[in-house]
Amino acid sequence: MFILKDTRYFVVQIQQFLTDIGVTKSDEAKTEALDSMEGALQHLDKLIKFYT
Repeated sequence: MFILKDTRYFVVQIQQFLTDIGVTKSDEAKTEALDSMEGALQHLDKLIKFYT
């Protein structure tokens, strides 16, 4: 099942982008973090449906 692996990837990306935002104050990193958050939420929804 790649959904769990992909969800983990998105969460790590969010952490990385938040670190980048803290260091660079870049709006680009914020946009990328929000994109990754959306991907993580979509995958979490799939996991919830799979396990319920």
